[in-house]
Amino acid sequence: MAKAMARDDFSKDTVTKLAERVGFLCSNPACRTHTVGPNSEQTKSTRIGKGAHITAASIGGPRYDANLTPKQRCHISNGIWLCANCADLIDKDENTFSTTVLVSWKSRAELEMHKELKGEASNHRKQFADFLISRMSTKKSKRQIDEEDEEIATLLRNEIDFHKKWEEQFKHVSLETFSINSKRCRYIEHRYNPNKPFWPTNDTGSVTYGPNSGPITVYGLPFKSWVEAKRYGEVLRQTRNHMSFNENSIHTIYFERQESKAPNYPIFYFAIRNDSAHQIILKSVQTEVYEIIPLLAIGQSQTLEPLEEYEIKIPPTRDKTEKYLVPSIKIAQNDSAAFGLRVVPMTGLMGGYEWLMKFKLLLSGDICLYSDYFIIIM
Repeated sequence: MAKAMARDDFSKDTVTKLAERVGFLCSNPACRTHTVGPNSEQTKSTRIGKGAHITAASIGGPRYDANLTPKQRCHISNGIWLCANCADLIDKDENTFSTTVLVSWKSRAELEMHKELKGEASNHRKQFADFLISRMSTKKSKRQIDEEDEEIATLLRNEIDFHKKWEEQFKHVSLETFSINSKRCRYIEHRYNPNKPFWPTNDTGSVTYGPNSGPITVYGLPFKSWVEAKRYGEVLRQTRNHMSFNENSIHTIYFERQESKAPNYPIFYFAIRNDSAHQIILKSVQTEVYEIIPLLAIGQSQTLEPLEEYEIKIPPTRDKTEKYLVPSIKIAQNDSAAFGLRVVPMTGLMGGYEWLMKFKLLLSGDICLYSDYFIIIM
């Protein structure tokens, strides 16, 4: 019997979080059906939703991305909550339901739910709900009902047209470049390369010396001299992924601090491409910090000119920090624009912290762009 292909499935907690973040509604903007409700047994509920993979959980699946690690495939960022029908549909037509389309669905569904939590639900949906309440609460003539039916149909058409236009525009706006501006700060970047092996696991980072300037143990191996050790280290750096990456990593970029003397704040470079038929405006930038690790000691280790350079201060907590950009950046149709962002950690810890985080760019039309997950010491 053939061995079953290994799958990087979501944990139960991840599936629950995917559902909760969209209020248990299908994330497909053309569906938005409820996916949970009462069961005939009073102590049970019925669920018809699924935590679907945006890129496949195993080789050969729809939208499979070989560049992701197993931990990245089963991370919540690679999931979307859908009803059973839509979950089946997206896997049967991956050309129509591309990664970009699914990311736009997810982003839109979470944004709508966030607005509803703040009492800012879609005007179309509010008006539709008001109509239904009005229809149920009072008696009306057939003519009045027919007129309202036409108004409701118009509202629904507007809602569908809005989603179609939003989705179409989202597909034509992209984060063209995300990198560190090494000319403006003392950092270098390391990007995960799926074609390279991971750093040797026997390297613990420690260095030991033999008696009387004898053999040196570094990179987990003994060497006769520092010259020999440095030569081996250079080969490792050229042929292996950076030591921060392993099969459980969710980050794909590591920004290495080259100078620990303050101030050495990282300055990031972003370039956004707008291939839509409309001008868009970059309104704000949000940092999303997922993990921070205090460091005990210091020393661990484009063609477009930026239109503006902004600064955002972030506290050492697992939280989101948003920076409204003033002046905002307008990006004309079929054009690109770049900007710089200096990140200043609000901490007095001498050694700084190791941060696992990503950026979220919020543009007009409720468009959201995300950077890759990255680790940085600052």
